[in-house]
Amino acid sequence: GIPFSVSESCVITGLAPDGTYEATLKTKGPTGWTDFSPVSMPLKLSMFKPPAPGSPILEPVSQNSIRVLYAVPVRCTYVKIFLRAYGGQWQAVDATSKLLVDDAGVGGRC
Repeated sequence: GIPFSVSESCVITGLAPDGTYEATLKTKGPTGWTDFSPVSMPLKLSMFKPPAPGSPILEPVSQNSIRVLYAVPVRCTYVKIFLRAYGGQWQAVDATSKLLVDDAGVGGRC
């Protein structure tokens, strides 16, 4: 078969946020240009939802503190961390003081 590289990508900017888009491509080799590829599935940008972050990992630091390790999507601009005692109510972590608070509106930059 013909070898393919699946690691290539191209970010296209300046598109209409309410648009629906499809893509096709051609490649050029030693013998010239190929025919167009099959057309991609359509993508409606208004349906875009950023991917969820990975599961956090908790690491003990002392008898009364833990470190939360996490990975975020590439374009992340803001993080909200929530913590609870096992089975309890979720509380937000204040980005400045690093203390648990009841206000879910706190967070910090990635």
